[in-house]
Amino acid sequence: MQRRFDAVKPPSPSGVIVGSAAWVVAWFPSLLPSGSLFQGVTCGILASVGYAFGTTLAAVVRLARGRFDRAGDGPDATSVRAPRWYRIVAWVAAVGAVLSGLRLDAWEAAQAVGMGAPQFTARWLVASVVGVALVSLLIMLGRGVRVLTRAVAGLITRGSKGSLARHSRLLAAGAVTLACLGLVAGAVAATKVAFDDIDRSTAGQSPPSSDTRSGSSASLITWDTLGKQGRDFVGQGTDPATIRAFAGLTSAADARARADLAVRDMVRAGGADAAVWIGITTTGNGFIDPVAAQTAETVSGGRAALVAIQYSTLPSWLSFLVDQSAARQAGTALYDSLAAAREALPADQRPKLVLYGESLGAFGSPAHFAGLDPADVSGRIDGALWVGPPAATDPITGWT
Repeated sequence: MQRRFDAVKPPSPSGVIVGSAAWVVAWFPSLLPSGSLFQGVTCGILASVGYAFGTTLAAVVRLARGRFDRAGDGPDATSVRAPRWYRIVAWVAAVGAVLSGLRLDAWEAAQAVGMGAPQFTARWLVASVVGVALVSLLIMLGRGVRVLTRAVAGLITRGSKGSLARHSRLLAAGAVTLACLGLVAGAVAATKVAFDDIDRSTAGQSPPSSDTRSGSSASLITWDTLGKQGRDFVGQGTDPATIRAFAGLTSAADARARADLAVRDMVRAGGADAAVWIGITTTGNGFIDPVAAQTAETVSGGRAALVAIQYSTLPSWLSFLVDQSAARQAGTALYDSLAAAREALPADQRPKLVLYGESLGAFGSPAHFAGLDPADVSGRIDGALWVGPPAATDPITGWT
């Protein structure tokens, strides 16, 4: 009967201590400010990872000491048998971690205000509630998977003999892992179908009237192929006469074809006479920060030609998890097409070339320059603004 109630056993003290440390780290300001919900999700995920690491480390230590109860309950089994002082330390660490947000959220608030984005100020109470709920849910799910694995192992043991029975836990772990991977793959596929439907919908949107925008009657790219974010992009801006070119996922067969098409449409719209070409690598589903786009047009006096392509229908965070290569391919293809089009113009008539990307866009935009140092990159473009690139963005991460 004891094994049936694994999911309601006290948490592992080691997991709580490491998870608490991860929770505090989650409150440290990143390159971009975050709102309460996102901050809570970040705390919950990092604390869950820390908890898993702590429980695993504790299990390894017990195995090394020969104290692992083979008939017992796995990594969290000895949590109730841990010394009382250790359990107290764990809960003090957890409470201290949550309360630390009271001070650290002021740090994040100052960052948000300093960047002119007060709407992204994280609120401690909301973020803490979301984070605690998420970490609790993830721990319960993990324990549920463990209970299921033992149940499958028991079925294998009762229904077989010899080596099959001896390896029942390993076989059960493999079967449950495959089942979980199948569920995740199915969930991702279902999510993609849902976002594909959102991307195709043109509700509330209408084609631009200006010939300088993709999707107009004069454009090389049809309106319904732009995707939701692309249609938003070409329809925004205070001056509809500025040049904005965009190719959606269904505008052409692959990234290079979409980039070539978008650049041709930009030149068709008068891009050869622009002072600067701005190649934008989007985030996930094709989103482009409207403030950034408007700012580029304003500071250039309306003489900037903006061009971008779509590489996914998934939101940025999910696209980063399942298909990072798409962002890199899009960034490389867009640069190659822009560079080739500029080279085709007379040397004294070539516009400046600037690249822009935010978050996942900042991951994909510099992909063409992987392995190069800043001097080499600056010799190929006239400028770049890469905002909040993820860790391990090549070549940015290697620059000092």
